[in-house]
Amino acid sequence: SLYPLIGVIERHDEKTLTKTLVEFSPRAALNKTGDMKLLEGDVVHLFSMAQIRMMNEKLSSETLLQNVSYGSEKDKEEPIKDAMIISFLQERSAFVRGAVRQAGAYPVSSDTTLESLVSVAGGATIEADTGNIEVTS
Repeated sequence: SLYPLIGVIERHDEKTLTKTLVEFSPRAALNKTGDMKLLEGDVVHLFSMAQIRMMNEKLSSETLLQNVSYGSEKDKEEPIKDAMIISFLQERSAFVRGAVRQAGAYPVSSDTTLESLVSVAGGATIEADTGNIEVTS
């Protein structure tokens, strides 16, 4: 399934021979509220939930967050291999902890809402107090 909170446009500059990564919201693009102009040679990267979870597992083992296994999804998906894209996504990750079903790091675009983030993390558990959410940076 498509990971809805961030996609990446890979853009090459022929003059400087550099690669630039640009974030976008797949959800906004599908809703036609966040359309971006693509340039010739742009490569659009969309990710699956399984790819984000695989990246999350690697990050989780490094940061001592809870590690959750998704064996059937992992077997069907290729991991994200581009180190620059992985770093780009990790730099834009929000860490969701507490009374959610799938705690972890979730890469987000700049227009992601708290509701969308909690939803991607599997939603609040039955014991969660949704009237008392703490957001820190």
